[in-house]
Amino acid sequence: MGKKKSRNKTPKKRVPYGIVCMLKTDIHDHLLYRIKLQCFRELINALGYTILKTVIQTRKYPKSSTLFGKGKVEEIRQLVKDLDIDTVFVYNTLSSSQKHNLTRAFGCEVLDRYEVTLKIFEINAADTLSKLQIKLAILEKLAPYIKLQASLRYKKERAFFRSMGEYAYHKKLAMLKKSIKIVK
Repeated sequence: MGKKKSRNKTPKKRVPYGIVCMLKTDIHDHLLYRIKLQCFRELINALGYTILKTVIQTRKYPKSSTLFGKGKVEEIRQLVKDLDIDTVFVYNTLSSSQKHNLTRAFGCEVLDRYEVTLKIFEINAADTLSKLQIKLAILEKLAPYIKLQASLRYKKERAFFRSMGEYAYHKKLAMLKKSIKIVK
């Protein structure tokens, strides 16, 4: 007798892959940054990601547009492409413009330490009040990022008949403020 074929074949879900990146601004720190990175890796593992690579750059000052230097951004972009990375995790806190620029450069999701912590809380939240508090924190964290995206998208448009322009920008901001108000 032959083996029975199962009809309900569901494709096995692939474990998401990630890269951990860190900008080390203290050139004399030779031990503490490793401990911080290890704790950050454990947080990422709690989200269910597999870390394939760790990238560390040492600079005296972070670059205002991308946090990392031009060469390091190119190196990470190549790693994302070669290793089929789903998410780039950055230990440092990112501004909305840095997150936008890195997301465009890498072509994948970029999360900083604060967002990783919020995702863990979001997954493990049990009661309604804590879920609402986490949702509020996520919305407040995303507010400047959404404002930046809307302003860049509608930058060239002006308010006029059948144009998206300024009205769409204000509509996005109003929707964001309304959702924050509802959660509060």
